[in-house]
Amino acid sequence: KIANRVEALDSIIQVECANLQDIINQHLIPYYLRIDIEGNDAMAVGQLKCKPLYISCESECVGDGNDKKTEEEILKVLYSLKNKGYTKFKIVSGYEYDIKSVVEEFTSDKWMSFEDCKKYLLTESPKYETFTFWKDILATY
Repeated sequence: KIANRVEALDSIIQVECANLQDIINQHLIPYYLRIDIEGNDAMAVGQLKCKPLYISCESECVGDGNDKKTEEEILKVLYSLKNKGYTKFKIVSGYEYDIKSVVEEFTSDKWMSFEDCKKYLLTESPKYETFTFWKDILATY
């Protein structure tokens, strides 16, 4: 459903899956971890047994049509990061995502508290239609 929300799929392709923690165990804890798995980011964060210094996840889209997100859905990625011990957050555009801009964001001093990030997500995301509020949550501790 999520992957085909704009009816872009012509067919289904089966792919082999790997557990994120197993990959990390094989290749060591990353300095920066980017998670973007279409609505399952909070689950992936929750299953981590390690804590990379920097992490980014896709925030939940507002939804389209009758698929408006609840407050709980809007905040589930943020709460999963907080529950893992992350204390500083930023919201960045998902449209303009590139590794150089992310590194610049991580090295700047302008971080939000959990409460400020929560307030931003709850007040800003409902103002947008689907895909115009495509944001990533960056986090550190």
